[in-house]
Amino acid sequence: MDESNLQYENGVKDQQIFYSKVIKAGKRIYYLDMKQSRYGDYYLAITESKKTVMGVDPATQVVSFEKHKIFLYKEDFEKFLEGIHELIDLINIKNEQHLFPSSDENEI
Repeated sequence: MDESNLQYENGVKDQQIFYSKVIKAGKRIYYLDMKQSRYGDYYLAITESKKTVMGVDPATQVVSFEKHKIFLYKEDFEKFLEGIHELIDLINIKNEQHLFPSSDENEI
């Protein structure tokens, strides 16, 4: 990959984004970015960005963004999706149990 395909973030080389999906969720924004490694393989970069404001006076407030990244490579896609689906299903079951408690609370 030549130098023209690289972007810089905080002085660090970052691979070019080929496709991006933005998900706004309250104070958080999630970026799902398709990038390409220097070996030509595509991978998923997931970034959580959360806006934080320090101070109460608008004139002196300091606004910053906390960012957390996960890089997911093609060899891990299937296992990652299986894990996500399993946990989402479990969370939905537990939330339903919370809304409609049954007599057997110890089941998972």
